[in-house]
Amino acid sequence: VICNSVVQASPTDHETVLLVSLQVACAAVAALEDSPCTNAGTGSNLTLGGTVECDAGVMDGQTRLFGAVGAVSRVRNPVLAAQAVLEQQQAGPMTLGRVPPAVLVGRGAETWALQRGLPAAGGKELITEKSAANYRRYLQRLSVAEQRQKKGGWLNSNLSFKRAENSQHSRHGAKRSRTEEVRTQVQEVGNILQATAEEKVQVEGDRNILQNCYGATGEGKFTKDSKTLDSTSQRAANNLNQEENALAYLESSSQGTMDSDIRLDTVGAVAMDTCGNVSAAVSSGGLALKQPGRLGHAAMYGCGCWAVQERPLSVACSTTGCGEHIMQTMLAKECAETLLQGDDTYRLLNDVLKSKFLHSPSLRHVDKKVGGVIVLRCEEVKGEADPSVELLWAHTADSMCVGFMSTRDDRPTVRMSRLPEGQRSGQAVVTEGYSVR
Repeated sequence: VICNSVVQASPTDHETVLLVSLQVACAAVAALEDSPCTNAGTGSNLTLGGTVECDAGVMDGQTRLFGAVGAVSRVRNPVLAAQAVLEQQQAGPMTLGRVPPAVLVGRGAETWALQRGLPAAGGKELITEKSAANYRRYLQRLSVAEQRQKKGGWLNSNLSFKRAENSQHSRHGAKRSRTEEVRTQVQEVGNILQATAEEKVQVEGDRNILQNCYGATGEGKFTKDSKTLDSTSQRAANNLNQEENALAYLESSSQGTMDSDIRLDTVGAVAMDTCGNVSAAVSSGGLALKQPGRLGHAAMYGCGCWAVQERPLSVACSTTGCGEHIMQTMLAKECAETLLQGDDTYRLLNDVLKSKFLHSPSLRHVDKKVGGVIVLRCEEVKGEADPSVELLWAHTADSMCVGFMSTRDDRPTVRMSRLPEGQRSGQAVVTEGYSVR
């Protein structure tokens, strides 16, 4: 539906053809923002304060201009605001020779966009029943995780005190049974297991909500690795008589399990027009329970999207995943620039995801690096009217949904890409592609 509507809405007159690729990319992302199933625009993840704050960015390959807005709450389609920022730069210097902004954030960005007639979203219009329900569940799980962490800290301090106490008694020749001490550990682990059981019910409830949006198969852009109560109980049972292992269990449990289904589904689009111009756009509601005021990768230069034309080659790229990981590696720029360097596109994209993302020195302390990219690569062919066009995608997340269509197609092609069985999310890469024409 989105692909069809964008293709039908594409301008065809020659006076606007230079803007077509940018307009199409932004129109596609705007349609995704309007869908309550995505984490962008309507239905975005909520901040820790229960509000929506969206980021969006666009880039035009011909001019290499970039426009973005960040942490906006009152704009219905943040990507259209980002497009307006870019187009103001195309118009040249402002009065008195002032330099047009490339990025606007917060209230200033909202006021700027609304003054230019972009659709407003007042109050809680961008909050859906599903995003509100997820927010309440995430808050409950956050509370459980914090309580677990406090319990773990108390037990660690308590056991350290008891070790010192036992040492003192030993020096005085006293003999003390450790039965009561171990019994205390068992009781504390049991309390945490009960909290984990309650949390597991909430996780399953979240998945049911997500399945209603993506179909009976539950297909969607979510990580699926989750701890089960059975495995946790077994591990705890094996450690009940071992003080050090019990402490290790409590430490690992305090890490929180929200990453099992936090929505990372940033939306993005790449487009090419009949003149070979390419553009890219991206939009995101950010991480669930993010700190208000946090700026994500979608609004950052070289991170959320990238587009460049160096004829005979043109490349446009849009990224998704954990913003903090993507912004520290400038993933969009790295991928796009790499694919300008050779013809073995699959190998190049796979290698750059590994070397510049999974094995990036900037992320050496991160165990699970979650990201994904879509890349449109166009190459002019000597003696041919049409260029050679490839659409490629790669991701380290469990799954990534891709859809594409040209004006020559009657219907779009849709692909749900998944990591191979046995590969761990955030630690492996899958790369796929399609020759469009």
